Amino acid sequence: MSDFTSKGDSAPKDFSAEVKEQFLKLYKDAYSEHRRAPNNATEDSPAHVAAVTHASQHGIPGAVELLKALILARQGNASDAWHLVDGIEAHVPVFLLGQAYHAQGFALYVLNEYDRAIECWQKAVETPGYDMPGLILNSIGIAFSKKEEYDRAIEYFQNALATPGYDTPGMTLNNLGAVYSDKQDYDLAIECYEKALQTDGYDTRGMTWSNIGLDYIHKKEYDRAIECLEEALDTPDYDTPGDAWHNLGLAYANKKEYKKAIECYENALSTPGYDTPQLTQVNLANTLRLNGQFEDALQLIDTALNAKVDADGQAPRVQAIRQLILEDMAGLEPDPEEEALATAPTNERESDSPESRMERKLQGLEDRYTEYKQREASKRNNTFSVLRGWSSAVTLLEGTKDGHWRGGGYFLKWQGHGIVIDPGFDFLDNFHDAGFHARDLDAVLVSHNHSDHNFDLRAVDDLRYEIFRRSIETTEEGVTKPMLREAVMVIDEDTATAFDDSQQKHRGSPFRLSRADYQHRRWLIQEHSGLPLTVEHFPVQHGADVPHAVGIRLRLHWDDAPDFVIGYTGDTKYFKGLADELQECDVLIAHISQPDAREFRNEEFLKPVHLGYNGVTKLIRETQPKLTLVGEFWAGLADLRVELIQGLRKRTGSNAILPAGLGMHVRLPSLEVECTECGKPVPHLDAKIVPPTFPFGPLGLLCRNCMV
Repeated sequence: MSDFTSKGDSAPKDFSAEVKEQFLKLYKDAYSEHRRAPNNATEDSPAHVAAVTHASQHGIPGAVELLKALILARQGNASDAWHLVDGIEAHVPVFLLGQAYHAQGFALYVLNEYDRAIECWQKAVETPGYDMPGLILNSIGIAFSKKEEYDRAIEYFQNALATPGYDTPGMTLNNLGAVYSDKQDYDLAIECYEKALQTDGYDTRGMTWSNIGLDYIHKKEYDRAIECLEEALDTPDYDTPGDAWHNLGLAYANKKEYKKAIECYENALSTPGYDTPQLTQVNLANTLRLNGQFEDALQLIDTALNAKVDADGQAPRVQAIRQLILEDMAGLEPDPEEEALATAPTNERESDSPESRMERKLQGLEDRYTEYKQREASKRNNTFSVLRGWSSAVTLLEGTKDGHWRGGGYFLKWQGHGIVIDPGFDFLDNFHDAGFHARDLDAVLVSHNHSDHNFDLRAVDDLRYEIFRRSIETTEEGVTKPMLREAVMVIDEDTATAFDDSQQKHRGSPFRLSRADYQHRRWLIQEHSGLPLTVEHFPVQHGADVPHAVGIRLRLHWDDAPDFVIGYTGDTKYFKGLADELQECDVLIAHISQPDAREFRNEEFLKPVHLGYNGVTKLIRETQPKLTLVGEFWAGLADLRVELIQGLRKRTGSNAILPAGLGMHVRLPSLEVECTECGKPVPHLDAKIVPPTFPFGPLGLLCRNCMV
């Protein structure tokens, strides 16, 4: 700590009552002068000069340092102020002890050390003869309001107002109104503000009118708010008109008078010394958007983004507004959640409330979309991936853990385009675990309305839609549009009815696999979808609860070669004509379910709603595909996967039969299978089936090297 002025004598110096009284008056005048011009307070101001002169003439120790510290703290140089007053209470005369504690508290307050500031100010109030107790009680109230301990703040403000001789009650009433506003008790806040305006000598009337206007905005009484804010602007010596212009912009924007709001925001930004331009720029950009001035709005919001606006928690909101602008320019329907985020917060105080901080933390998850978009996707192409473990609701009995009991679906990546087939329980988990990305999702096919085949349909749809909306970019020609194609939904009639279009987010074209179109072999052709494949569907028989269940043939188009054909039974019993629908398939996906024990003793016995052991045997014999993938294994009794494949191979005389297990990837058109250990391609006839390492876990398909 620096030496104090007039510190020379070690013995305490006595001062006459007249000298002490005169200095305390001059000190009070200087403090009031500093308060009226906080950012412009200087050592050259008349009251400050008079107080310093008196202290120097009479050799009052520490007096000059106290006065200078008050100025430094008001100018924001709190560290220098604290350096001047740290320990000063041991050196000032007794009659200045309260002022010493006051100055220390003020410096600590500006340093945001509110608890220590309160401690010093309490000592000032408790100092015998201290002549500004009301002022200190008011300061303690402000510190508690900063700590968001609003009831304590109210207590100290009321104590200040009850202090005999307290000469600045208007200031405290204004502070009391601000605390009630923070507590969202706007009626009581306005009552306090109005009492402040009625107080003789109150000298910050413009600020109070502006505060009242803002609270009327909170009350949604926008016309009354406008009256008060205009009153603030008409108040002589109102030193923060930018705040009132900004709040006027809020009021007019809420009234949907966007042109007036834009004018007010622009006036705020052009106000000299306006210190919260970031919030106003963001509000102006959003209002320009609402007024249809998309290019101006985009330019302004990009300016905010380049400035990394986040000082008042605006970053998530800025991102949401930019996304809405791009959606408007692309002619897309705005997302309601982003629309809600774009309109809040309306002011800095609200943006620092606990509710807003929680909202910002939640909205911060929006950044996860950006992170996800930038994530590398799987390099797999021209691959059929089995992202399905077990069938039926048995997957719900144990919960997903280490690959146990997972359901799922299938995923075809062909010529850079991704097609999901029957996304049941856990499909998206399996999809992401395999390294795929929402960018890969171009179409979704659903064969029937059972949850193990369509449970994740809405989740897939939501994911694709969210990424689709965030793919909006501006082309070199200046056209704003999504750079990602819309997903295609190809679903059976029962699923289409259950998943009503109004509940779906996707903006693609839903194709219903309608029973009315069976005889005409309705195809989803390349011209409709832009995908290099054709989807053909046919009726199957899977029970009365899913009367419109279908099987599917996928014709994959490539170069000038014949189509590569994948046949999918979906879930069905064996019936006459089924094999006719699945002739000449390169790959057959046959769903077996749990065999009935009677099938082992009688090859003519057929299950009523699933192919079962005998149905799959008949189908393979009658269709002779190049490769059969047997799926839809049921885990309700026992794990029979390995034995079923062994039996089917023996019965049909074909070794080109593999279990469709979770994590299996078949390369097309070569029909090589990826080794589940090393990832290298293996001819499907050479792949060795390995039992799971734990009950009901994934099977292995290994190359010769990994088997060793």
